[in-house]
Amino acid sequence: RPFVLVVLDFCSGDLSEKEKKLLLALHNGFRSNLAQGEVSGQPPATNMQQMVWNAESASKAQITADKCIFAHDTIDDRKYGDFEWVGQNVAKFAGQDISRGVTLWYNQVSGFTFENSACSLKTCGHYTQVPFLHFTLEITIIKYF
Repeated sequence: RPFVLVVLDFCSGDLSEKEKKLLLALHNGFRSNLAQGEVSGQPPATNMQQMVWNAESASKAQITADKCIFAHDTIDDRKYGDFEWVGQNVAKFAGQDISRGVTLWYNQVSGFTFENSACSLKTCGHYTQVPFLHFTLEITIIKYF
């Protein structure tokens, strides 16, 4: 299923190409570590694909960012093409450290048990978006200003 990452940022301007590449590199780096079995307690993936930027999903994510509400879209609003819904992580940051969100989501791995999909933290749902996107080739990051 597709994955849309919406970053609400209080800086002005769109994400630069450098920022897009940084966030993709972080996300794909974490996915690569998982795929290769380098993460304790997590099995290696058999069909882990790299994520790439997708302008069409960026337009959809912009609709969410324009609302400036720090919340996930409704299930109906998360339909995308032929998919019933898309995974969505939402982050809000002040300052320039926009890579922080991907790292925070990934760090939820510390509380996630693969064998029974159990979570010992308040939430692991952001983390589970990282490795379980076997058919995903999309990531969208939008700055709100």
